[in-house]
Amino acid sequence: MKRTLLLLLICAFSLNILTAQSFTKKQALDFLYTYMPQSDRADYDTAFFKMQVDYAFLARETFSWGKTIPDDIFKHFVLVYRVNNEDLDTARAFIFHQLRDRVKNMSMYDAALEVNHWCHEYVDYQPADVRTSAPLATIRTSHGRCGEESTLTVTAMRAVGIPARQCYTPRWAHCDDNHAWVEVWVNGKWWFLGACEPSPDLDMGWFAYPSTRTMMVHTNVFGDYKGPEEVNKKTQYYSCINVLSNYADTVRMTITVVDENQKPIKDALVRFKLYNYAEYYTLAAKRTDENGKASLITGKGDLLIWVSKENLFNYSKMDGRIEHEKTIVLSPNKKYDASDLDIVEVNDFTIVPPYGDPTLPEPDSMRNARCEERKAKEDAMRERYRSTYPTKESLKDIHNEYFSDEEFYDVIKRSEGNHAEILAFLQKHSTKEPGLYLKEFVAALADKDLRDTKAETLEKQLTFFREGKYPLDVYFKGILPARISNELIRDWRRVMSHGFGLFHDDRSVKAIHDFVKKSIKVDNDCNYYNCPISPIGVLRYNKADAHSRDIFFVALCRALDVPAYMDNSNGDLWAWENGQWHLVTFDEVEQPAVEYKTLILKNDEHRGYYTQYTLQRFENGEYVSFDFENDPRVETNPIVLSVPAGHYCLSLGDRNSDGSVKSQFQFFDVYRDTTIMPIFRLKSVRGQSQYELDEVYGKVDLKKTKISGESLASILKESGKEHVIICLGTPGTEPVNHLMKEMAAQQSEFESWNGPIYFIVKEGIWKSEKGQPRNLHVLKDGYDSLSSQLKTTMDKEINGLNPMCYVIDKKGAIIFFSEGYNIGTPNMMLKLIKR
Repeated sequence: MKRTLLLLLICAFSLNILTAQSFTKKQALDFLYTYMPQSDRADYDTAFFKMQVDYAFLARETFSWGKTIPDDIFKHFVLVYRVNNEDLDTARAFIFHQLRDRVKNMSMYDAALEVNHWCHEYVDYQPADVRTSAPLATIRTSHGRCGEESTLTVTAMRAVGIPARQCYTPRWAHCDDNHAWVEVWVNGKWWFLGACEPSPDLDMGWFAYPSTRTMMVHTNVFGDYKGPEEVNKKTQYYSCINVLSNYADTVRMTITVVDENQKPIKDALVRFKLYNYAEYYTLAAKRTDENGKASLITGKGDLLIWVSKENLFNYSKMDGRIEHEKTIVLSPNKKYDASDLDIVEVNDFTIVPPYGDPTLPEPDSMRNARCEERKAKEDAMRERYRSTYPTKESLKDIHNEYFSDEEFYDVIKRSEGNHAEILAFLQKHSTKEPGLYLKEFVAALADKDLRDTKAETLEKQLTFFREGKYPLDVYFKGILPARISNELIRDWRRVMSHGFGLFHDDRSVKAIHDFVKKSIKVDNDCNYYNCPISPIGVLRYNKADAHSRDIFFVALCRALDVPAYMDNSNGDLWAWENGQWHLVTFDEVEQPAVEYKTLILKNDEHRGYYTQYTLQRFENGEYVSFDFENDPRVETNPIVLSVPAGHYCLSLGDRNSDGSVKSQFQFFDVYRDTTIMPIFRLKSVRGQSQYELDEVYGKVDLKKTKISGESLASILKESGKEHVIICLGTPGTEPVNHLMKEMAAQQSEFESWNGPIYFIVKEGIWKSEKGQPRNLHVLKDGYDSLSSQLKTTMDKEINGLNPMCYVIDKKGAIIFFSEGYNIGTPNMMLKLIKR
């Protein structure tokens, strides 16, 4: 019996190995081509994908763990070259050669930890714009936002044959932001880790506690995946899977949609929405079945359920702590018709996030000490690399007639690891040339463009202004810029400038529009990673998603010397003809001409866009926010906008340190020539969430509470301010690093306030962050006594998570408290001290 059992086990083990190795290179290449997004098919050649296949199989053969990985896991999480919407490069080959000898004799578990240390040697965290750099560009820059860090780390794991996937909480529930990290498949299970943020063990990271408070964690899986996870969305090309249950307590919310007679409605669209960035973001959207039902596994917090079908809609808040099912009625009373009224409806919601579980595993002290020691050395490695960037001194003998010396240095400084390319480009045009507006051309580039665009590409994007055809301001807006939307800058002007022999006699906007509409087939499912297809790629395949088609239209106009641009706040296309800008649309069904009206927003309290309010217009069953991030149009008061007539909503919100939000909808119509709307300030939500039971968190004795021997009463008196900020924590840890980077990003606001800010160090070495506010005082003594004293004054139990942040007013009231890393903490403190 034992012998028979042993033979069965041997056969099973052999079958497992055979299964793991039965997938061929030809099948792998076919798999990639079957499911790849159109952007990849259009912009990269077969040799690139063959290289990806060759190195994936080489890793499988090189490392001992390759033989233990089943085909399905290998196919979806090692072979696939793309992580998200990044620009592609040859990072897999580069990283394989960098890491092969370093990890090949390790266990799979230790190799995963080691790969993350390698990533940290090259890259740390810094906020950046929405376009995701290629992994090698991120290495060259030496920093990236979390999406770029996790893209690099997943690429590095896959390069050595470790299955990996990027996991996203698309929006946090307790603060205004999102986050991406990495899961690795090691020894038969999935583990998480912070990308470019080494920990002594897997399943550790600064986000471990925040992830227990989130309402969604998901990842996109290339191909026809049949794993065990809940599926949020499945198409013929990819699946979006729900892995929230790996992190948080979950509940299945089931929505039943019925008509006024309680009859189930099939194919209604149910959007599960979470408050974040002053809007309700759709975590997932599902169609109802024949019983009128749609469901989602989510966290135990509040969501807004938005249901629509055709011109009907309704919405309701749902509390996942106590509600598992909800019925929503769609009736003709809730629909969109033109109205002469300005204000249609005002609704308020108090939104409370999940409570979370602060109980976290403690790392082994010896392993943790070794990890921290290595991280310090890795930090030093990055700093040595950054020290090779040009300085003012090294550039003192280089001059450019388009820039002052200070402006020239600023451009080179912002190019960081790409400085050689940008320096070469600028110095090719060091003296002024007729019609060349080099300074304006560079000003139109994003910082990320400076960091990852080659000199040759920029050179091919240069144009020269000619008097008489159109005004200079039209040229600056509609011809000069190299970038149109969120795409990687490529060379398209030269290739498209001849117009394919089709526009010799007619270069009108209509002729260009008709050519694009006739020639380019739109398929919004084909480019599912939303990485824009290049204009040349669109032309090559005559197929694109609508956004890439629109980029192509603008590029073709500019190449033919017809000014055009995309309004990236809402995607509208504009082209210049006969002395004015014209709206251009590609609607399949002829639509009535869109009338633009004037909307005036009175922002007397200077509320921030995406922090305290958003403006939304009704489109396709929901209100869609204008993307006015960093847009000068909303930096004035009053804000004067030209907008399409229609139904609008102001979404406002004030968030507290416990993560709860008082949210308000103001629905109104814009049909008159001029509509005026004030942006109302909301009252505090304190006292309405389970956490905050009083107006303040506690009260301290200002005379007895001292920092470095000086009482808070004295500190406030000498500063002449009404508040003091106190932070306590351990420098060098990820939560404190992230907190200080956020404070550095808002340096000017903290310095303009100029009140006292103290950081009391628990242990470790303080490292000054670039951009650290001048009014921040770092103290290395007094942590134990001050933290103990403040803890006793609190009206609620606290966990002592790193870091702890307090705002105390001149009466001794603790009006703000936060513990652990909460994205947006500096902004919340600023809102309180500056109101």
